[in-house]
Amino acid sequence: MSEFCFEIPAVRGIQAGREFFTINAPFGVLQRLVAFDTGNVLARS
Repeated sequence: MSEFCFEIPAVRGIQAGREFFTINAPFGVLQRLVAFDTGNVLARS
């Protein structure tokens, strides 16, 4: 079974004892990552 995933380079840091990650990606890629389906669900059923 193929697993769907993205590999995005990130920088890991620690601030105030908490771990965080920062990525740098083009806005077009970010739009695809967080795209929402706003279509009519009932029309597709």
